[in-house]
Amino acid sequence: MNHEEFYKYSKLLNAYVDFAKKIVGTHYYRHSVLADSSERGIDCVYARKTVDLALTFEPGFIDMLKDNSELVPDMLIECLEELLANQTEPDTDLD
Repeated sequence: MNHEEFYKYSKLLNAYVDFAKKIVGTHYYRHSVLADSSERGIDCVYARKTVDLALTFEPGFIDMLKDNSELVPDMLIECLEELLANQTEPDTDLD
């Protein structure tokens, strides 16, 4: 591998890390962290609230994933689109 190829891969890894940092700051990511750290799991009040916050304050989340499609598996985007399509209201399946 020459230096130009190495630089190309280094830039791709750098983009991936920057993208991952953005994802970690989202409510979509935090939900599982809160649920997994709570004795109540997905019934945790804070975990449930992250769903409301994600749907309210991060409506462009899937668009962000699509804009970075070279870094995100298509299956993840498809799964999230399906979940959101089935979600009629933020609290529908949370009570």
